[in-house]
Amino acid sequence: MRCKCAVARGRIRWQNGRIKTLTEIERAVKALPAAEKTELLLFVARCLREEQAPLPEPRDFIDEQLRAWMDEDEEAMRRFRSGA
Repeated sequence: MRCKCAVARGRIRWQNGRIKTLTEIERAVKALPAAEKTELLLFVARCLREEQAPLPEPRDFIDEQLRAWMDEDEEAMRRFRSGA
């Protein structure tokens, strides 16, 4: 299914065009406000359900890997709060 849509450029003018690569899509998503990212995520999930695409299998992580990720996240938050 193809969708023609108007894409906002700088919220000033509209451009009709296609995004051709996953990299372009990723860049465009990063530029969206959080609410629109959520809306996009829900849209993609709805599309997957409609296509009956199978969900990937859950990934298993060992406790040490999860703890390392949480420690990295906590350290990043400390740096952020300190203004570093």
